Amino acid sequence: MSACFFLHWLTAQHPDALMLSIDPNITHLHIENPQQYVTRLVERFGLARRHLLLTGYTLEKNIGTYDATLPDLMLDAVERMPREAASENVLPNLAQLGLKFDFVVIDGNHDAAYLTRELDVIQPMLATPAILILDDVSAHWERVTELYTRFLSSSVFVQVARDGRLGILLKTETKAQS
Repeated sequence: MSACFFLHWLTAQHPDALMLSIDPNITHLHIENPQQYVTRLVERFGLARRHLLLTGYTLEKNIGTYDATLPDLMLDAVERMPREAASENVLPNLAQLGLKFDFVVIDGNHDAAYLTRELDVIQPMLATPAILILDDVSAHWERVTELYTRFLSSSVFVQVARDGRLGILLKTETKAQS
């Protein structure tokens, strides 16, 4: 649903905008082939012409880090992993094409180490200015929140907003002085 929301918002601001999504299409919360639901939702709202969906992992194949309070989901993901198939290293491959992005949302699998590596690849691909939204910036995912804080304090990004889940950053030419 968030992909559809972002796509609707982007095309309302810029009718020629193109949104690229990267998702491995693995079973999530016991929903098999979630990509079909995303695609149908995007089609339902007439946004399919502005959406490019790449099936793959941003980096290497992984199951992410799930909530330890939901062990059945973790066990299900581990059991399914050998049967799941998708391209790997999609972000580095896109970087080789020299693409630049104005707006990026990263859901780093609740894993600060994975998110750090994704950010290392995506930073040079960001235009200036660009919006960068990070998911899982919350007390529940403490290491992701620590990364967000470190990243914000040592880069050319300024915080636009932050709620209990998302951190929204603006890439600027130089760090704004406070």
